[in-house]
Amino acid sequence: MKYKHLLFLFALILLSCKSQEDYDTLKLWYQAPAANWNEALPVGNGHSGAMVFGNPLEEILQLNENTLYSGEPSVIFDDIAVTPEAFEQVVSLLKAGRYQQANDIVTREWLGRLHQYYQPFGDLHIRSNVSGEVTDYHRELDISRAIATTEYKQGGVTTRRVVFASHPDNVIVVHVKSDQSKALDMTLSFGSPHPTAATYARDNSLIYTGKAPGYVERRTFEQMEAWGDEHKHPELYDEEGNRKFDKRVLYGEEIDNLGMTFEAHLQPILPKKGKVEMTDSTMLVYNTDEVYFVLAQATSFNGYDKSPSREGIDPSVKCDQLIKGAMRYKFKQLKNRHVADYQNLFNRVVLTMPSTDEQEVLPTDERIIAFAEKDDPALAAMLFQFGRYLMISGSRPGGQPLNLQGMWNKEIVPPWNSAYTQNINAQMNYWPA
Repeated sequence: MKYKHLLFLFALILLSCKSQEDYDTLKLWYQAPAANWNEALPVGNGHSGAMVFGNPLEEILQLNENTLYSGEPSVIFDDIAVTPEAFEQVVSLLKAGRYQQANDIVTREWLGRLHQYYQPFGDLHIRSNVSGEVTDYHRELDISRAIATTEYKQGGVTTRRVVFASHPDNVIVVHVKSDQSKALDMTLSFGSPHPTAATYARDNSLIYTGKAPGYVERRTFEQMEAWGDEHKHPELYDEEGNRKFDKRVLYGEEIDNLGMTFEAHLQPILPKKGKVEMTDSTMLVYNTDEVYFVLAQATSFNGYDKSPSREGIDPSVKCDQLIKGAMRYKFKQLKNRHVADYQNLFNRVVLTMPSTDEQEVLPTDERIIAFAEKDDPALAAMLFQFGRYLMISGSRPGGQPLNLQGMWNKEIVPPWNSAYTQNINAQMNYWPA
């Protein structure tokens, strides 16, 4: 028995012995921008997050905040009562082999409906106004520090863009720096999948506001009608079972103005001289070689049992508080606070497995393809650590648990609702922890 204890202790020592070299290899890196959402790189602080595309000419940060959902407590369907008599009736039908009749009763009278949907927050666009061919392109996600970096050369000028989501300060930070004076020239704006969204300037800040749908349903009208479920969806059907709308995503007056409000504030900081100009819906930054932006996101969510449209918090006040708190620190302080907080969790485990030098120098996308031909143990160790990175980035105390999308979702009607499916999926999310 004592030998088993010694072996276990030895294994723990191997996992806990770490060097900077172990962490330097923990980078996903690529030689081209993301062509689509699945190729973008995720950052998150357990409350808000972004998918970073890394396009040098127009960067996109697809944003999420993990309390932003469609619907309200008032749209929960709970008109279900399984009486002892009904239970015995279904059991009798099953014993008699009359399965279709039993299924019809269960489907119509026992089952509720899908719950509401985790929503995308919006997009932050950073468009470069500099012309010239882009060369020497590189983008990476350092999962040992939770920092996404894009670097490239254009017109002889090297530009480096860094993005991270800070848990201590609950903001997303974007730092842009060039190696030549006054070389930066960019326009920032917000985009949204929600027709309720709007952007306006306030002093030197860009403010983005909107309202999530008051009701969303992913099942088709044909499915609901085939199951006889019209009565379960009074938002979409009248008392006679006739459709009220030809769509299944309802905003504003279509749904009695129910729905969660959301807001983001974008604040630029110029460590050196430079210019910031505002239009009605854009921010222009130029004549500088360095700028960083602090982005705060908030919703009117005020608890699972409170109406976010009638009893919600003011997201504008929360964003102002977050921006004010983050602006107490300079960029290096914000980054150092973020890295120290993140590594307090991430650095608890190191897993090192050997691969060849030829494998180590491949970009991550090429390395994954090459894995089909030859085992790459270090890549497997990276995958293990990437899972830990997503766990830490996607869910922290005070935030929401990981749903089926983690934190990152671009769809108004996401796959499987971005649900908390309690039969197995939620458990699987947390197995690695």
